[in-house]
Amino acid sequence: MNEVLGPQEIEFLRRVVSARAGILIDDEKSYVFDTRLLRLLGREPLLSREIATLPELVARMKEEIVDVERDARSDRVPLTAAVVEALLNGETLFFRDAPLFHSLRTEVFPSIIAARSDRRMLSMWSAACSTGQEPYSVAMLLDDAFPELATWATLIYATDLSRAALARAEKGLYSQFEVQRGLPARLLVRCFDQTERGWQLMPRLRRSVLFSSQNLMALNDLTGPFDVIFLRNVLIYFDRRTRQRVLSDVLARLARDGVLVVGAAEPLLDDPRLKRFSATAQLCYRRA
Repeated sequence: MNEVLGPQEIEFLRRVVSARAGILIDDEKSYVFDTRLLRLLGREPLLSREIATLPELVARMKEEIVDVERDARSDRVPLTAAVVEALLNGETLFFRDAPLFHSLRTEVFPSIIAARSDRRMLSMWSAACSTGQEPYSVAMLLDDAFPELATWATLIYATDLSRAALARAEKGLYSQFEVQRGLPARLLVRCFDQTERGWQLMPRLRRSVLFSSQNLMALNDLTGPFDVIFLRNVLIYFDRRTRQRVLSDVLARLARDGVLVVGAAEPLLDDPRLKRFSATAQLCYRRA
């Protein structure tokens, strides 16, 4: 029996997600607490055997957090981490926002490649990459449109808070449904092998992406500078103060002439620290 969560328990979960991931889950999306945590209990055998109800899950989280606070040397909160991961929005697809990828192909990458022709190196960062469709889309675009990069040192760093999503991303294995969402048929044939388990991205493209766990609230281990940073459909979930802090940390890791790529709904258009890459490029900015 999985009893539903009460208002106080939902508010506790909302505070935990905000504190650990900076993400705000508003009242309109309160349904995710019950639906996603029920899936978590069903997916994790150990949790299901030890925890029978959602209120019990919250109670165990509270105990875990108190135990950690008592022992300053310990940062192990496996149950809390699993709950936060389950509540995060991991929606993604290949070549999301087609006009943006057209701008990358025709304006942004030609400009960056020309500026880096002497050192023949490109360094990019895909933040909150989820299961890998965004960084792999960038890798496929570069492989398809810029063959001269075959002799360059090109690397895409891809980070996410969810270790489960990163584990999937590293495999580069996608279902028929996933490759049908945004991926052109020509690139499916060019870049993937069909297997009994699904569609496997070819090794040359998987090698160009380095995945690692990273929390945007604490970027101490990620230095840069990066030529292009993808920060798409992330900041919309933060409150204004957290958004400003995260953006400052991200811009500190962007090369002086680098490009920041954001999502269509990001509230950045009037930020004085940014200027449009060009009048025609979609969702692409440089430091002002």
